Amino acid sequence: MTMAGYDVVKVGTDPRGNVDLDDLRAKATEDVACLMLTNPSTLGLFEPGIEEIATIVHDAGRRSTTTART
Repeated sequence: MTMAGYDVVKVGTDPRGNVDLDDLRAKATEDVACLMLTNPSTLGLFEPGIEEIATIVHDAGRRSTTTART
């Protein structure tokens, strides 16, 4: 649980280390406040499905934010 009282829910990854889009779709519900994504990931990968990720989250009526690592 976060300081604001939210529960953190992890989204799975696919075999290549990218966001598992099916898992994200299953978890993008009205109970979710937002999605935070680091790009590139901690594995140094740039998320190839970033546009679809944004669409999934926004279609659920939620916000997404991306943290750019340099």
